[in-house]
Amino acid sequence: MIRFFATLVVAVSTVTCCFAEPVTWSCKPVWSFSGMGKKVYQGLSGDEPGARNSARASCVNENRALELDDFCLAAPIDNDWHCTQGQAGASQRS
Repeated sequence: MIRFFATLVVAVSTVTCCFAEPVTWSCKPVWSFSGMGKKVYQGLSGDEPGARNSARASCVNENRALELDDFCLAAPIDNDWHCTQGQAGASQRS
């Protein structure tokens, strides 16, 4: 009987963890373009570094045709990536 309950507890905890929502990171850094003002780009990923890379890639892709993609290689204004984590929107500034 104890073995049955132990197996049941393990099975329920395994099923519960597998259906938990994945953590999503969103970063919305602001880049400054010389003489053209500031612009925000969004990046999404399962982790913060991935969201930063996604935002930078979005900036590069949008500005490549204008030959302004070099501005995206530098850090955003004040090195503030404006990153948040998860559905609750708790701010995790970096």
